Amino acid sequence: MNAEVRDIRRITVVVNRDFLEEKSAVKAMQACGVPAINYSTGRAVMLRERTGSLSSLLYRTTPLVSSPIDILSFYVEPEQETNALETMAERFKLYLPGTGSVYAEEVRSEGRSHSGKTTALQAARKRKPVHLQSQLTGICCIVIRGMGDQVARVALETGSCVPAITYGLGAGLRDRLGLWRILIPAEKEIVTMVVNSFEAEDIMNIIIDVAKIDQPGRGFIYMYPVRQGLINLKVSQSSRSQAASIEQVVLAIDELKGSAEWRRRRLSAVAGGAWGAEQSKKHLVGLSELLLHCDEDSGAEFVRIAMESGGAPGATITSYTAYGEPAGGPNNVSPARESCSMIVATLQVIDILGAFEAAGVLDKESISGIETKEVFRAYSYAAK
Repeated sequence: MNAEVRDIRRITVVVNRDFLEEKSAVKAMQACGVPAINYSTGRAVMLRERTGSLSSLLYRTTPLVSSPIDILSFYVEPEQETNALETMAERFKLYLPGTGSVYAEEVRSEGRSHSGKTTALQAARKRKPVHLQSQLTGICCIVIRGMGDQVARVALETGSCVPAITYGLGAGLRDRLGLWRILIPAEKEIVTMVVNSFEAEDIMNIIIDVAKIDQPGRGFIYMYPVRQGLINLKVSQSSRSQAASIEQVVLAIDELKGSAEWRRRRLSAVAGGAWGAEQSKKHLVGLSELLLHCDEDSGAEFVRIAMESGGAPGATITSYTAYGEPAGGPNNVSPARESCSMIVATLQVIDILGAFEAAGVLDKESISGIETKEVFRAYSYAAK
């Protein structure tokens, strides 16, 4: 592979559409000097406030309410990371509770990568100071469609964050489940949350228990590093009767303390131990995410090659729209794109990229980028 391999930053912005002042989040981001944007939609879920005794009788658990969200991402060089986060926070007023989140991940652009072309943001203007949160960890849980709310409820009831739910298709893994395959739909819900690093493992273990990830075909969950960001903590759609919301108070204390470590707690005891005692779980380690960007409807071929190389057990394929022609890319790059996410052993990444090169995948115009990132740990059903 002749192309440059380098470490860059992926900036992800999640905007609650109910709070979006502009008609288009994409145009608002382009106005900040971001020419190449990956755009998709999803929903955010929150706890609905109960009012009155009748509500308590009707609902055994707190009901959830969904809001539409726009999810946008782009790439910057490492030295542009903080500027990009602060610019997005100011543009979309993400410092206000409930408006959304923004965060940065370190990724490695592998091989020829048009989608990994970085943005040189305009010089920072004078703007409202933003306290970016550090010591963050991302959790992604992939479950069959209809189970996303059950997973998201864990993050909400622990007060950890507002999760984002998107949709995708499972590829490859179902074929290895024998007769179980007919019971497992290909349609998936992808629940993504960015939480305080001190409680990430507890949250992951609770989700494994709640969603029964240890059973065949129930899902897959993994945890990955997030460098810094501004995370939406407004988990409840409650009416405000105080001068400041609890989310604003928490963020203010975070800033005074210099981190969120003061919020460290044992989540197995939250909500009166509603999720039961914590049990040790054998997580998978030594992993990376290999993310391949390509034209819509072409990802299955590349997943097959990765699986036949012996390195990829399966993939999750999601659709998005690419806005703006990345510099150096072909003029006929389709705006209808999809990404193929494969969680693989880090030692197998080179073998998979080698299989792509041998099959001529890296020369195909339908490929717009390949990137990798570290995965701390993962969990799924393992046959005894």
